[in-house]
Amino acid sequence: NVALNYFLGSAYLKSANTKKSLKHLEMVFKAEPSISPDILFKLGRAYHLNYQFEKGRNNYLKYRATLDDKELLLWTPIIQKFVRETEYGEKFVKEPNRVFVDNLGSKVNTAFPEYSPVITVDGKILFFTSKRPDTTKRRSKIYKPLQQYYENIFRITRRKGEWSDPEKLPKPVNTKENNAVVGIYPSGQELILFNGKDKNGDLVQTKMKSKSKWTKPKDRLFGKINSKYRETSASVHFEGKVMYFTNNDPEESKGGSDIFESRRKNSKKSWGKPTNLGNLVNSAYDEEAVFISPDGQTLYFSSNGHSSMGGYDIFKSKLNTYTDEWDTPVNLDFPINTPDDDILYISDLKNKLAYF
Repeated sequence: NVALNYFLGSAYLKSANTKKSLKHLEMVFKAEPSISPDILFKLGRAYHLNYQFEKGRNNYLKYRATLDDKELLLWTPIIQKFVRETEYGEKFVKEPNRVFVDNLGSKVNTAFPEYSPVITVDGKILFFTSKRPDTTKRRSKIYKPLQQYYENIFRITRRKGEWSDPEKLPKPVNTKENNAVVGIYPSGQELILFNGKDKNGDLVQTKMKSKSKWTKPKDRLFGKINSKYRETSASVHFEGKVMYFTNNDPEESKGGSDIFESRRKNSKKSWGKPTNLGNLVNSAYDEEAVFISPDGQTLYFSSNGHSSMGGYDIFKSKLNTYTDEWDTPVNLDFPINTPDDDILYISDLKNKLAYF
């Protein structure tokens, strides 16, 4: 059924299994190339996401050739961006970084989404967010807008080189709503969480009182950071006086979501008025998932602008100690980055081990 395969391929392009779109869309185009005006574009996306960059680029350009003048005004910037991404992808895959990417294994990763890791400075405790069912209950709640299980925050501990089984953090950190960790203070005792219920999404923090007790998450110190717009990630400099965070305020951002900096005099003070990191770090697109290295010299973040090979890629920017400004962001390349979304990269104290 050609129509069914077209809809299946289209659905996979918007799913977590984007690579599966290719076989359906290839079959459709071979059987009925005129099934829909956007088949060439969707086939280009499928090839792009499957590392077939030249085929992806050719289909993007073929699709552009079918557009009328009015459509070209809308689609040309989009197609040009995807074409650039395929060119970057070819370059990065041909010259891969010499890194080893290992899965943390079935103790941590499941058939459900795991993401947003944050780790203590000593590398012994890692917190992460997961949309997995609650094994202590007969039936787990489904978040209806996404038809997935609710988000919860988990902790694992490294002992003798091995990670422990994940432990779900207790109330009041995990609630009946979605709960996501997005940052950690240098002390390792305080977590920054994303609260999606208030406004468009705010930052809150909780402090560990004991291994099994945490304070109720509050936004008391984030008065000048949280806005009517969306704050989605944060990272605190090792001295505890500078915070980097992301916000999509259209009046303050250079593109969509941008990286901002906020300062304070000491750990008991509220965070001060934010400043945008500027056009060199922030692109005309979106920057997310910011992380400052333990030595305070490297800023890692995800962006779907700059030299992305597709979706969000992870970049780093070095602090120029002479000018006290951030240098031009550099793509971390393949195999860390892929044609799909790659979000949130954190490193350990020696900057030799990273989690993403």
